[in-house]
Amino acid sequence: MEYRWFSFLLIGLLLFFILLTIILRNKRIVAGILISLATIILIWKTIEFSYYAINHTGTYPIEISHISYFVFGVIILSGLTKFYFTAGIFGFISGLGYMVAGIVSPASVVTSLPTHLFVMGIISHMILLFGGMLTLFSFTKYEMKRFYFPLIGLVLVFIFAYLVDQKYIDFKHRNLFFFH
Repeated sequence: MEYRWFSFLLIGLLLFFILLTIILRNKRIVAGILISLATIILIWKTIEFSYYAINHTGTYPIEISHISYFVFGVIILSGLTKFYFTAGIFGFISGLGYMVAGIVSPASVVTSLPTHLFVMGIISHMILLFGGMLTLFSFTKYEMKRFYFPLIGLVLVFIFAYLVDQKYIDFKHRNLFFFH
């Protein structure tokens, strides 16, 4: 019960993002926000994972949220509107998954990492959640034929994580993050 405040914080953030997504209907403003969010997350996570690689900490982008940082950033910044739905799905799933985990089991989210990594995790996942919501619900209407791109992408991510977990794809350092 001592971490109930974290659940309330996440619920409040979710409601705030839903409200902003409903209010923001100007396509130029939404595009500007998306470009800003994609730039921030792509530069931030590129530097972070490059640092891990240089220092041999053994942390590789394998989880869906790790891959979502790059998928969301690259697709939005490249302007490939054909894949915007994929970027939105990846961002939305990663951000919402983190939020649901924090609401359902706040103690495990709050105490699982050192404070600075915990705060960075909240910020990065909220960027993905908000960017995903804007991409999916405020930017444009998507055609049904675009729905298979994210499904293929998600299947590839899970296959990749499985292959790494089963040691078919081997990394030198074993300190990897996985969904458990």
